[in-house]
Amino acid sequence: MPSTAVQTHASAISAPAFHDNSRSAVHEDITRPRSLSPSVSAAPITPWDLSSMLLAVGKENSTAPQPHTSQRLMGDTELSYYLPSRADGVNDMYLHLGFSAPRRLFAEQRVLAAWALLLLRHPPLAARVIPPPSAASPFDTDYSQVKFSYTAPSSPAEALTKASALLHLRKDLSKDELIHQYLNGDRILGDDKLSCLILSEKASPANQDEAGYDILFCAVHFLGDGMALHRFANEFFTLLAEVGKGESLTAEDYEELLRKEWEAKWGSAHVTPAAVLPPAVEDSLAHITGNFRKAAVKVDFLNSSRKDVGGHSLPRAKGNQRKTL
Repeated sequence: MPSTAVQTHASAISAPAFHDNSRSAVHEDITRPRSLSPSVSAAPITPWDLSSMLLAVGKENSTAPQPHTSQRLMGDTELSYYLPSRADGVNDMYLHLGFSAPRRLFAEQRVLAAWALLLLRHPPLAARVIPPPSAASPFDTDYSQVKFSYTAPSSPAEALTKASALLHLRKDLSKDELIHQYLNGDRILGDDKLSCLILSEKASPANQDEAGYDILFCAVHFLGDGMALHRFANEFFTLLAEVGKGESLTAEDYEELLRKEWEAKWGSAHVTPAAVLPPAVEDSLAHITGNFRKAAVKVDFLNSSRKDVGGHSLPRAKGNQRKTL
């Protein structure tokens, strides 16, 4: 499964990677005019015992507000990355980081609570893709109607449960094994899983305070680029191990941060409608006005497209299965 790989052993970017918008009611952005293959099932996930964490953050409350869902159409750029990725995940991204750290900083409950908190802050990572209405023929399917959809967790407990489904814990797997499985094994990401976090702890004596880790931040390419993964990784490590702050927080502290974040965004029954999902890049461009400017843009587009027309040769036989090294 060819992928866009970003590898590094350090990150020094401090700004948040993905857009963070505060709150939303149920709404859909369809102001811009726009059959997917079945969603790819994810690989088995390491089982989690969430009972203690669910008790810590509080059980579901029957009076809690109903989940809020926000949707918007994909932009042209997002769609151009999405459509080729449906078959085998071409362009799926990952960022690998190898490091050593005290075991207490990367205890399972701390990692899960921090991951859940960041997913709450960056909704696109926890969103899914909705296919367009099916047509009688694939050639009649209107792919411009592909949508992002994000449903907010109905409680802090549900935020943890959803985060655990996007977290893969491994033991004694090397960097090369992790990357090989991600690139050439069954596709992990898909329409219903746009991101995931893979963490592997290297073998070391149980009485040793420090351990070696390999971590992969994974996301589909139509969500962002390699720089976004770097910045998100920096936010993740800062949250878990910032000197004088993150390193002193317990799992319960992170769960309390998660509770406060959820209360601020979704705890009120009177949530003000707003765009939770960031707009497509095309929607951020200046609107073209005037007939002459519109004509000039059209001519420029046709001249640019003319370079890509003609001279193509399409092979009749299918080549060998692609393998990324």
